[in-house]
Amino acid sequence: MKFHKKFKNLLYQFRFPIVSFLAAFSLISCEKVIDIDLNDSAPKLVVEAVVGPEAGSAAVFLTKSINFKQTEIPVVGGAQITVEDLTSHTVYSFSEIDPGVYINASLKSVAGHSYKLTIQSEGKTYTAHSGFNHAVNLDNLEQKTFSNSALFANLVEITPKFTDPANTENYYQLQLVRNDTIQKDILLMNDVGYDGLMNTRSLIIEAKKNDVVELELQSIDKAVYNYMIGYKENLINYSATPANPPSNITNGALGYFKVHSSSVKQIVIN
Repeated sequence: MKFHKKFKNLLYQFRFPIVSFLAAFSLISCEKVIDIDLNDSAPKLVVEAVVGPEAGSAAVFLTKSINFKQTEIPVVGGAQITVEDLTSHTVYSFSEIDPGVYINASLKSVAGHSYKLTIQSEGKTYTAHSGFNHAVNLDNLEQKTFSNSALFANLVEITPKFTDPANTENYYQLQLVRNDTIQKDILLMNDVGYDGLMNTRSLIIEAKKNDVVELELQSIDKAVYNYMIGYKENLINYSATPANPPSNITNGALGYFKVHSSSVKQIVIN
């Protein structure tokens, strides 16, 4: 069964750092912020589910949350997982290729379609919904270096140029790859103040001359955007009391279900 190589590398890289952070603090409760005892919280199912527009890019990772004193994260095997395209009424079943790792080789995301994730694990059923309005094309990347400043010598300003579809709320996540290495930066945008306009907002990234930088623009839904915002805030405020990123998974599970588009551009830093 084919699993898209780039997507596989991305998910395997993100899998345990994300889950371990979430699990250590038991951060997520479906759409509600609560306080949880870090030492005595009961294990919860942690879901990382993603569907992209390329064949082999649909994957689900299942683990269990751990309390503050634990270090080993248990994977969850033996689950029954499907994703239903609620627009075409097609149901896709997932196969477990590794403990806790489930994929479907034919499922691809389509703009304007809604998708329902269903997970049956250990006698419980979990569901989630996701989709996106428009597959937005990334036209090009513009760069600006800070070569005259020793302090910012390894920083580059990148402006992703794309036109936001008008009259709808649009949310974006940008995935950065530098020299074939996927970066863990959580880069997000929405269209507040830019509805229907060309994007002029820039990103400051770490890169140097001759580095090859690839940026993927993903259209996502509001629920996923809010989850990523919450998770990013927890990373920034790591030493403070963490809040709970709002999960779109039901039945008390932690994590997210993301259906997204993809448009990629690459540049060489000059």
